[in-house]
Amino acid sequence: MYKLIEFLRRTYVVLLFVLIQAIALYVYSGSTSYTRAKILSQTAGLTGGVQGLIADVKSYFGLSSQNEVLARRVAELENELDIYRQQEAAAELAAVTLTLSDEESAEPVRQYEYDVARVISNSINSPRNYITLNKGTAQGITPNMGVVTPDGCMVGYTIACSENYSVVMPMLNVDFRNSGKLEGDNRIGAIVWNGVDPSHVTMNELPDYAQPSVGEEVYGSGLSHYFPVDMKVRIGYVESFTKGRNQTTFDVVVRLATDFSSLDYVVLVRNKSFDEVTQLEQSVKQTEKK
Repeated sequence: MYKLIEFLRRTYVVLLFVLIQAIALYVYSGSTSYTRAKILSQTAGLTGGVQGLIADVKSYFGLSSQNEVLARRVAELENELDIYRQQEAAAELAAVTLTLSDEESAEPVRQYEYDVARVISNSINSPRNYITLNKGTAQGITPNMGVVTPDGCMVGYTIACSENYSVVMPMLNVDFRNSGKLEGDNRIGAIVWNGVDPSHVTMNELPDYAQPSVGEEVYGSGLSHYFPVDMKVRIGYVESFTKGRNQTTFDVVVRLATDFSSLDYVVLVRNKSFDEVTQLEQSVKQTEKK
């Protein structure tokens, strides 16, 4: 009781001031309709601001689950799209050969499958960067699967898998090898990284017939077996270009479409024919060397 009295004695001036202000505000708010509306609008603005801040915080912590849902939906749509790709290819083959006598015999075998994984480890500051995903062989992930962002931008390809994890070699690795081409042009160049700038790669040895222009989009060539030939995997945009040493090719600086510093969920592409095709190609090369 003594502490309460002492507290009131020390703060009675402040408490009296607050009480008088509250009474004055109450009287003022009821004086006219204009003042009531003014106070309500100010109160609503304050309340709305607080609620908006709370909503933003909730939205931020919910982004991860939303990204996962979106990435999974992208994978599902790509699986469905691949069915139509195979059906279209079978229909074109039937039209050319005229050997398929019934529709059932033209049923295509799916060559590509799509899955989703989350990035749990990533680096961009080393000459040889790697990305670790939270899925492995137990979840159906294997080496040599193409990796893209949910909006179709190139990331890299898987090179090793354990039971529950996978490692990806991204474009930001000096050992990365792939090829690219300009939009609307089938001439290809080699995609390489200089080991320094995480926002740019170079497309070397692009034939000068391609005639690049600043701002033009660059896509994967589709010749690496990691992605379907007709799947437009965006690499980036032409930022500048110079003539190569032999003056018959271009070296093109490409600004990456993928922000490797903010990767979260990625889509993986499995080519069921990858091993068969690459083993055949390697056997031919070994035969030529003999």
